Amino acid sequence: MGQIGKKKSKKKVNKHIGGIQKEKNQDDLDYIKKVVQALCKNTNPLGKSLDFIRDDIENMNNEKTEWR
Repeated sequence: MGQIGKKKSKKKVNKHIGGIQKEKNQDDLDYIKKVVQALCKNTNPLGKSLDFIRDDIENMNNEKTEWR
């Protein structure tokens, strides 16, 4: 874009733009992979703790009825 007055063939420009687009797509994919991995890493303990909520609620209800 910065070269005014120089003509390039469309094939060269398209190949160059395609190469840049592929690099950007790969960078975007790498970024998305990192974000998804971080999300899974952070939500995994939450998912494990949610498994125990039913047991905790049941125990709390039993204790409440015992105190009544």
